[in-house]
Amino acid sequence: MLFLSHNCFRKSYLLAFALMLAMANFAQAKSEPHLFIIFDSSVSMQHSQPVIAEMLQALDAKLSGKEKITQNVKYLSFREKLVGEKTSTLGLISQELTNAILLDSTENILPVLESIASTNELNDAMVLVFTDGRNLELNNSDTQNLMDNLLARRSEFHFFGPVNVWCDEKQAVAFSGDSQILSKDGTMSACNEFQQSNFINDVGQVNVDKLLKLALMTGGLIWPIENFASKGRDAPNAMQDLIEVTSDKLSEILLLKGEKLLSAIINYPKNAVVGQTVYFEIKDSFHVQGVGEVTSWRWDFDNDGQFEDAGKFVSTSFDESGTFVISLELANDDNPAVVRVLELPVRVSE
Repeated sequence: MLFLSHNCFRKSYLLAFALMLAMANFAQAKSEPHLFIIFDSSVSMQHSQPVIAEMLQALDAKLSGKEKITQNVKYLSFREKLVGEKTSTLGLISQELTNAILLDSTENILPVLESIASTNELNDAMVLVFTDGRNLELNNSDTQNLMDNLLARRSEFHFFGPVNVWCDEKQAVAFSGDSQILSKDGTMSACNEFQQSNFINDVGQVNVDKLLKLALMTGGLIWPIENFASKGRDAPNAMQDLIEVTSDKLSEILLLKGEKLLSAIINYPKNAVVGQTVYFEIKDSFHVQGVGEVTSWRWDFDNDGQFEDAGKFVSTSFDESGTFVISLELANDDNPAVVRVLELPVRVSE
């Protein structure tokens, strides 16, 4: 976001015109962001390495004609420290990743994050983080200033890591902070019931892993890395289907980056009975650094496009059985306001 001092408006038309050009270039940078790829080159990645490389090749193909994205990709590899750093094309990086040497090592992504935190290319970028380790150095260190700096860049982090996310007895391809899952058919939908998830604990709170939190707070997705392990895949075309779905979604996000500037964690029952009072509570709201915090929560309970209630704690009831989708509009006080609508499904039985 570009801020102008009061005195700037007293300058000449020439300066105003220059500022207009700067703003236009800035908008273009947001639509075609820099791409960062951070790869854990420890031996724990041996089963997912070839699948990730092939997925990046597919992503490169889907971004054909978008040279501003694919020609200047930042690639960083790490083990116990940063071991490689270069800028190249997405196609060449995917080839290099195919041949990357993996060694037995602890995983420490902290030096990588410290390295990119001060680079101008990180502004409004998209960062793909691939790691199968616990990265204890990051989680056990005081990184408040580092995290604040990363968040201030308005980048979107996607975390491919050791998380298990199951929804309605199916393993999700990816998961967002507002309970949306990416299914194997490529669609995003609300999750009605989580099972066997080490992402959310027994009382509905997000685990404190800092990479998870970074993805959540920047509007990125969490991708279970075990989905990309080639070992033990018996279903025909299973890996190719996964590669297709993942590269499709990432290319879509890259081309439409910026729509998920606001998000929220909502506590509500996914199942109810006719006549029961159903409560909806906003547990927390997130906003990408650089845009204003969420200040408005409006609720449409009957899917008619009109808001029946507003606030962080509301309730309703249902007169008949069926599956109902509640719309929650998040907005802030920016001018123009940033607005996002979340869809929350409720199954109502007799």
